[in-house]
Amino acid sequence: MRRYERYIFDLTTFLLLYGMGRTFIAATFRVLHWDELAGATYFIFLISIIVSWIKLRAYFFLPQLPAAVVAVLTQVYWLYYRTGGNSFAWWQQYYQDLSGFMQKVVSQDLSAFDSAPGASLIFLMVWLTGYLISYYVLEKRRPQPLFYGGMIILGLETVFFEISLVYSIYFVVTSLLLCSVVLWREYMPVKGITWLSLAAVPLSLVIMTSLAGSLWAAGALGEENTGTIFVLVQNTSSREIDFPWEDSRLGGPVNFGDRPVMRVRSSRASYWRGEVKDFYTGSGWLSTREQEGLAPDLFPKGERLVQQIRWEGRPQQVLFAAFVPSEVKFARPYHIDEARVLHATLRPGDSYEVISYLPQVEPEKLRESGENYPPEVEQKYLQLPPGIPERVIELARQITAGLDNPYDRVQAIVAYLKNNFGYSTRVPAPPEGEDFVDHFLFELKRGYCVHFASALAVLSRAVGIPARWVKGFTPGVLYQGEYRVTTANAHTWVEIYFAGIGWIPFEPTPGYTLFAGNKDASLFSWTEVKERGKKSLGVLLAGYLIIALGRVFRYRWRQLKRKRAKVIPEKKGKVSPRGKVFQMYQELLRLLAQKGYSRRSSQTPWEYAREVTGYLEGGGLEEIGRLTDAFVFARYSDEEVSEEQAAGAEKMLACLKQKIK
Repeated sequence: MRRYERYIFDLTTFLLLYGMGRTFIAATFRVLHWDELAGATYFIFLISIIVSWIKLRAYFFLPQLPAAVVAVLTQVYWLYYRTGGNSFAWWQQYYQDLSGFMQKVVSQDLSAFDSAPGASLIFLMVWLTGYLISYYVLEKRRPQPLFYGGMIILGLETVFFEISLVYSIYFVVTSLLLCSVVLWREYMPVKGITWLSLAAVPLSLVIMTSLAGSLWAAGALGEENTGTIFVLVQNTSSREIDFPWEDSRLGGPVNFGDRPVMRVRSSRASYWRGEVKDFYTGSGWLSTREQEGLAPDLFPKGERLVQQIRWEGRPQQVLFAAFVPSEVKFARPYHIDEARVLHATLRPGDSYEVISYLPQVEPEKLRESGENYPPEVEQKYLQLPPGIPERVIELARQITAGLDNPYDRVQAIVAYLKNNFGYSTRVPAPPEGEDFVDHFLFELKRGYCVHFASALAVLSRAVGIPARWVKGFTPGVLYQGEYRVTTANAHTWVEIYFAGIGWIPFEPTPGYTLFAGNKDASLFSWTEVKERGKKSLGVLLAGYLIIALGRVFRYRWRQLKRKRAKVIPEKKGKVSPRGKVFQMYQELLRLLAQKGYSRRSSQTPWEYAREVTGYLEGGGLEEIGRLTDAFVFARYSDEEVSEEQAAGAEKMLACLKQKIK
């Protein structure tokens, strides 16, 4: 084997090995609720296999143990002790933490691993794992035990902890490719086939698997889940959502529907706000407000937004609009309560117009708002049931410890919920008599929008911050100048009161982006892209390197061997419906990239879809929206993707291929 061929083999194997290991780490850390360590752990694993590769290949001498110690301590310092002061003063604190860690270990207290010494031990184990798997692949040339062992563990995690099947899919793909590359080098002659061409297919696939698997595992793609307002049923099987819905008893599995609800003509996307609940019972939410009597000083005014809405859903008793609604034109009588909820009889075919003023407040102003709340706000929006478990209140205090203003406390709670809990619609209802939020925070640890919104509202109230529970719809799909909203867009979120300013919306559910406020999407919480885990510079650089190399090899492969790109194998054995949806969406990205509409790494699927629809006003907008819907559902929902859904995604892609050309 010539030298450059050996380098190609090494690089291909390295990338596959990293993709396989990272996917396994992401799944295992999700089960152990160590998501906050994921980014640093990926970096440790990457450096481990790089150092191991150098040592085993003897490119030059690099001591293993010192490199491990430096990498581990660097990450520990960055995560736990980076305060901006003396860079070496943290050693004393680390020694004290180490003593406490040893005491907890002796007493078999698993919370020991939440400390810096516990993280150090985890990182060292990951480093050792990186070295061992590098040794088995490079020296022994036997990756099969890694594949079998990883699949057994991932299988157990999938069955008993209900982690997404995506982890197993990507682990299998990268593992099989790794085994194939090792066997190619060992047994296949290379006459007439250069390693540059031979490595092109696995490199192209590992770009898809490693990057997509890593981002999905970290929850960092920022996809907007399509949520739901639903009939909350207390049975063991999920049912399709319906209207009207009931909030007094939350929980239980739900199913997504896709029935049309309304069409909105608006100059920008927004959450379409419906009902607001202020009284938490321990099992759900109720409204205790009077239906009339405005309090205009409780709402900040911002940019004017006109919305023309046509209702297509079932009859309702509220009108939906962007926050904060100010003026309404409707054929039938209506009234507005103190929370700016628009009460009216709404029937299919009704149309109305609302003028809203989107709140635009800088974070610094919110930090300076103080805690001098009006008595009527404190009385109504700090309420908690007498029987709420003490551990819920204690958790709220722990999350917000050391923070001196309501805004930072709310942001800390939001970050805690996004980083430590999973999204799932297949969740059981809490046992009879058990507090809904307590069950979610300490037992369930996964849920959908009602769980996250309820948790944010209750935890905020527990530390003296007025909060209320809101439900409505996410923006929907932009098509021919109007947003088409379906039951799949129904959602819940939270509004927080800031003294002297008013009510500001916050989004605690992973994967959602709260659209409101200023047009260039630069205004704090409603425009932030959700990320789970901490990104490290090494991981980002590795991602860019993979992308650059993949483009080169893919180009060579297509020029020398095929006219047709083989980034997505369409007929290679049986593919699950979920896998088919993933394939259709990746093919859409490829087609649009060829037209110059590449998706940026910072974009969520919905942000990308909205941008593309701006370029393709002539057609294809509905198909792009429906294919994006299918992809987000397949990615985030734990429910099975049906053959009909997969066929629908394939049909949408076929239509788009004709229109994009």
